Amino acid sequence: MKIYFENYKFSKPSVLDEEEFRFIKTNLRMNPFYEIEPRHETIMDKFGGQIFLCIVLIACIMLVPNAPILFLPVIAGIGLALRLMNEVGAYQSAISTKKAYFKKLREVIILSDSYEDFINKFYKS
Repeated sequence: MKIYFENYKFSKPSVLDEEEFRFIKTNLRMNPFYEIEPRHETIMDKFGGQIFLCIVLIACIMLVPNAPILFLPVIAGIGLALRLMNEVGAYQSAISTKKAYFKKLREVIILSDSYEDFINKFYKS
């Protein structure tokens, strides 16, 4: 039995140009809570339907444990659970990498005196 699942990976955005740097730096000065990280779907938004289906299949199996007709839902439930574990883990890893990237980007922008200083600290270190 093969289980196919989607792999998630964070891809770094292109290098900030000077105009973007100045825009972000200005916004961070005016509002220390300014968010530079693009929004992403939460795990429940992304996988809520699959999680619900998995719970329903498990509930069906538990409610009627010895019914021979449950063979297919058991196989489907196991396959869905394995796929879900892999996908959620990969998605969470990508989101963690993304958060770390934008946290560092934010810190370096705040600490940089100029665009050149930013480039040297963030991209060349």
